Amino acid sequence: MAKILIVDDEKDLAYVLSDILKLEGHEITSVLDGYKAIEEVKMTHYDLILMDIRLPGINGVETFIQIKGIDPEIKVVMMTGFSAEDLIEKALKEGAYACIHKPFDLQKMIELIYTENRSALAKI
Repeated sequence: MAKILIVDDEKDLAYVLSDILKLEGHEITSVLDGYKAIEEVKMTHYDLILMDIRLPGINGVETFIQIKGIDPEIKVVMMTGFSAEDLIEKALKEGAYACIHKPFDLQKMIELIYTENRSALAKI
């Protein structure tokens, strides 16, 4: 299946999402901040990144921009639990695949991974 990186400072959400996606057959790595995400992408190719917009230290949009410089083809879905329209707009302008709002329906997340990304993420 796919290698997916989850970047979220909400440990419980990252843990639940990770477990569900593992049950779906994906290889999952979770990190709690943008700096760790950047380091992960330098060491490993991921098919998809699920990244929170608001992260400690460096926000998810700035993290995404740096990751795009390392791996321009990577698909990133931004996640947010806040009204951060300026950051959402910037992320989409920079090439983020989508932005979903928390709390999100886990089934819809799985559908996003499987159906809408099928051609772009052929490994999934």
